Amino acid sequence: KRIGEGGMGRVYLGEHVKMNRQCAIKVMSPALVNDHESAARFAREASSAARIIHPNVAAVFDYGESEGLIYLVMEYVEGEALSRIIAREAPLAVDRALDIARQVADGLGAAHELGIIHRDLKPDNILVSRSRAGREIAKVVDFGIAKAMQENVGDALTRTGLVIGTPEFMSPEQLLGDPVDARSDLYALG
Repeated sequence: KRIGEGGMGRVYLGEHVKMNRQCAIKVMSPALVNDHESAARFAREASSAARIIHPNVAAVFDYGESEGLIYLVMEYVEGEALSRIIAREAPLAVDRALDIARQVADGLGAAHELGIIHRDLKPDNILVSRSRAGREIAKVVDFGIAKAMQENVGDALTRTGLVIGTPEFMSPEQLLGDPVDARSDLYALG
């Protein structure tokens, strides 16, 4: 069933039959499939995000194309977007907010160590679930526009002036289309 939709496509709840576990399947919007730049960006999401192994980042399992559909298979996080929690419960208790922020920072740190920046960190891209003991677990999702900081010079996706993200959470340099690094994610987290 469909469980979400974003700028680049839809997300469905699926089941990995051989592994007998639920997963989230992100399918690139058919309108973008013929757009080489968007398809390349989606492929970059898969290869970059799959390298990040951390309990506060949703794991990416697979990527492929079938019958003209480009898809990404990732960990299904049974939780709620931080944006919904904030809308319902704001202001959050300081201890709770700090715990969630620390977990997000830890997940981002794992990505940053690999040279990967998120570029669209916002409450919608942070899912909060609960452990068996009842502790909140924050997971960063949707590295859909993640950009490796160590990319090839001349790559069309890295050109200065390309502005991608959600303006309310973007750092000034990102809004200006200037090169960004891990500090832009920290700005968004703040």
